[in-house]
Amino acid sequence: MADSAVEMPDVIAAFPPGIGSATLIVETEAMETLLAGYRRFRANQWPEQRRLFESLARDGQRPEALVIACVDSRVDPALIFDAAPGQMLTVRNVANLAPPYAPDIAYHGTSAALEFGVRVLKIPRIVVLGHGLCGGVQSLLEGAPANARDFVEPWMSMAAPANNAANAKSLRSPSPTSQLSPGSLNR
Repeated sequence: MADSAVEMPDVIAAFPPGIGSATLIVETEAMETLLAGYRRFRANQWPEQRRLFESLARDGQRPEALVIACVDSRVDPALIFDAAPGQMLTVRNVANLAPPYAPDIAYHGTSAALEFGVRVLKIPRIVVLGHGLCGGVQSLLEGAPANARDFVEPWMSMAAPANNAANAKSLRSPSPTSQLSPGSLNR
């Protein structure tokens, strides 16, 4: 099938019981916005970057950095770092956390991405991209909302020791910035 003749899929949605047709219209409109963005990409960016994508497919990726970022839709690492495809490997999760090393039979999406980036792709640097007004951090500090306690609350619990240490240190220090030295924020 030629690129210009790509057929777009119908909107497929699963709604929990009690969700009405008004939601379906909203979902269809939101999906159409995404599909329109895809069409713009195929019409404008794909022709300009096709050789780059083909090179990445043929020669493989060699990212310069692995970025651990929050899932927050307002924080787009590729946009923030003005990165081209293939420049960075990005793993996103709630509150940009790096979980402890714990190989077992449980599912570990973030750990698998870190292992792939560091051990397989041999990416030389890791960047943890934080941001303000993080809902994950808010749930750590104030407790997770009732509808986010199955996964968000246990996930954020791994940050509790760091939060406790920061709180203990702030109680001993007259100012949160008193321990900073020139250049310490650039490390």
